[in-house]
Amino acid sequence: MIRGASKTVLVTGSDLVTPAAMEYLESQGHTVRHVRSDDLAEAELHRALIGAAGYIIGGNEAVSAEHIIRAHELEVLAWTGVDYASRVPGWRTASDHGIAVVYTPGANAPAVAEFTMLLTLAMLRPFTTRIAGGPTPTIVPPAGRELATRMLGVIGLGRIGSRVASIASNGFGMQVCYSTPRRDRPAEELFGVEYRPRSALMAESDVITLHRPGLLPGEPPEIGALELSLMKNDAVIVNTGSPELVDLEALVGAMRDKNISVAFDGIGSGPSWDHLVALGPDRFLAVPEMGFSSRESNDRVSSNVVRDVSAVLNGTQPDSVANPDFRAVRRHLRP
Repeated sequence: MIRGASKTVLVTGSDLVTPAAMEYLESQGHTVRHVRSDDLAEAELHRALIGAAGYIIGGNEAVSAEHIIRAHELEVLAWTGVDYASRVPGWRTASDHGIAVVYTPGANAPAVAEFTMLLTLAMLRPFTTRIAGGPTPTIVPPAGRELATRMLGVIGLGRIGSRVASIASNGFGMQVCYSTPRRDRPAEELFGVEYRPRSALMAESDVITLHRPGLLPGEPPEIGALELSLMKNDAVIVNTGSPELVDLEALVGAMRDKNISVAFDGIGSGPSWDHLVALGPDRFLAVPEMGFSSRESNDRVSSNVVRDVSAVLNGTQPDSVANPDFRAVRRHLRP
């Protein structure tokens, strides 16, 4: 193990990065600066980054290019998830400055996959307004629908989507089809799923789950008016990605014309969002982003991210890094 002088690692957020993970950083000779805030303001983040060689994003702060440029000592930027490209605006500036951008692929996939099935069940067996203490606890709910033999359409068959497919097929007896930009024949054999072009998936599926990173600048929603027009009258959408992956204005119209129901893991905004929320949770269920977070998931994420941060600071190669040439870039910029 290569160790140099003690370096400061900024950790933000109230509880995502575990105490054990921060203790590991200290055991590697680093100093942890833990800012227990999930919503650091722009100026607060600038101050927190002064003198930091490592930065683990455990809160919801917006990390801009300006934050990166002014963080003169920064060597490694760490995202506690996968979707750094849409969730960390300053990541490309970090890469251009020879700062390692590390992330945690697959660490929270089990948590998100299980939460996807929870939301699916909540929409097919509506109970959220009948909970004791809720608005209508004594009203008999409508008859629900079972999952067995229904068609699940998975958009995005990565680490999360493949787990959802496996749980749905092996645990609930669902048929499963999928759509990706490129057909994945090995996955079809491994998970027992069938490929469908996007239009066919939208038309045939009883439940559609959405698993992909957030939109990049200029990218259209994954599900828009055309896709919604193809859906069955009583189909369900479960979106555990960003709310922006679905065209909210088009969704308002589709839910007016059809009896579809939708669940989001994440909160949106704007007039269309307000209209959807007003439909009530039997039709439109939205929760603060929480599918990624479980005790076990947070342990895996924390362990993986601090080991990669420590590797960068100690002069070795991290396991999961978006820009593996970061040291060469850094040497070129700072000969």
